[in-house]
This record gives sequence, C-alpha cells and structure tokens, in this order.
Amino acid sequence: MQREELRQWPVGGGPLIGMRLWLTRSFWRLGPGWAVLAGALASGALTWRSQDLLRLLLLVFLADPAWGGLWTILVERRHDTLDGEEWWPSTTFALPYLRPGSPAARLLGWAESDRSLVAAWRLGLPTLLATGLVALILGREAVLATLLALSLCLIGWGTARLNGRPNTWIQASLMIGLPWGLGHAIYAPMTLASLSGGIAFTVWQRAALEVESGSQRAWWLLALSQLGVVALLVGTRHPLWAAGVALASAPTWWAYGRMNAEEGNSAVLAHVQSWWWVALLAAGWALGGAPG
Repeated sequence: MQREELRQWPVGGGPLIGMRLWLTRSFWRLGPGWAVLAGALASGALTWRSQDLLRLLLLVFLADPAWGGLWTILVERRHDTLDGEEWWPSTTFALPYLRPGSPAARLLGWAESDRSLVAAWRLGLPTLLATGLVALILGREAVLATLLALSLCLIGWGTARLNGRPNTWIQASLMIGLPWGLGHAIYAPMTLASLSGGIAFTVWQRAALEVESGSQRAWWLLALSQLGVVALLVGTRHPLWAAGVALASAPTWWAYGRMNAEEGNSAVLAHVQSWWWVALLAAGWALGGAPG
C-alpha cells in the first residue's frame, strides 16, 4: 500500500461526516432559500414568533443547501472543495461497484479515469440522509416535496446524460417553483394567486438560465414572465406592489439596451440579480396580503 493512499485515510480523530457551507455566488439573487421565504410570505400566515422562524430556517436549509447539494452532486457532478483540491479517496478503497470501469460507472457515464463516482457516493449519501431527516422534522409536506425534489434531480441527471446539459425547466422548478410551493404549504393551504406567482417566477428563472447559456430568444420569455408577475399583482388588487415589481424589472432592460458583443448575456444578468431578488420578495409579500 502506498504512503500517499494511507495519508488520504488518517487513523486519527475527526468527525465521521464532514460539512462545509459557503456562498456559491451573490447572496442577493434569485435562489431556493429566497423562494421559500417568498412562498411563506405569500401564504399570509407567517408570523415572526420563534417557532415560525425556526421552521423557516429549516425550510431554507432543506430547499437550498440540501436539495441544491443533491442537484450539484447528481447533475453538475461538482465534488470539489472550496479551494478546488480533490479530497476524495483513492479508488483502491472504493467499493467494487463504484470503481471506474465498473458496470455502475459505465451505466452512469463516468469516465474511466474519473474518480467522481466515489465522491458522489461519499457526498451524496450523507446529503440524502440529512435531507430526509430535516424533511421528517418539518412534516408531511416537506417529505413529499423532498421526494419530488429527488425526482427532479434524477430527471435532471437523465437529461444531462442525453443532451449534455440538464433541462432548464427542471432546474428552474427545483430552484424556484418547488421551494416557493413548500414555503407556502407549510404555513397555509395553497391559493391560486400564490401558485400563479410561483409559476411566474419559475418561468422567470428558466428564462434567466437560457439567457445565461447564450439564448437570445429567451429574452422574450423573460419579458413575458416579468409582465406576468406585474399583471398578477394588478389582478389581485396590489397596484403599488405591481409598480414596484415593474421598477425592479426595469434595470434588466436598461442593461440589455447597453449590452455589447464583448460582454454578452452573463454580464447583463450579473448587474440585475439584486433587483430580481427585490421583485421576488415584493411579490411574495404582496400576495400574502400586504397593504397596497
């Protein structure tokens, strides 16, 4: 046995399960955690008592790092640490069906030289167990939503294997639609207005994913989703909030008009994420019965 392999498996003390949490990108942007909060606000039943706040924190953990971690492991296949160093063990210690070249590795599409399957096992199993535990604590709605989230991750994995990239509708649903729905359902029965808001922001996120990938036609879908949110707020008799969402959407098109060929779509999106965050929370608060 080589010394290098032994160093990767120290005998000394330490936790059996490691956990590292960090911000993946800008904090003030559309994401599962904020979608949970928006859905909870849209329910109109969220109070600021300690019990509700604790439940909200668990919901954010479930929808963002837990579901997002499953997506990252299964679909995006990112198993690197924050500093980019490979930390997973040598395949000498891997279970036979997790080794490169095994039937499971060939079925899942892992390259012969890729050790990521071992990492997926070591990361995926604890993440799945933690996700299930938090869902059980939150109750039936969270358990059902977690099963649906896992299904979306598996569908995303399948589409990524077939098309080279995951389906953006699936990704947007996992990032916005499902967290919004769970955030609402935990506090109150779903309403048509809240459901429509969740769908509108799911379309908004899907359009953003397509724009980020370079699609120019997706700008039309983005415009329709923003108009849809504004129309929904007008239809539910919240004209002031509708005006606020329209103002929060305006920087998108100001940046789009100033876009040049060198910057591209990604540069435009980078400048407007915080405005979209404002629109998401404003819409959720308005649908929950805020005055205006």
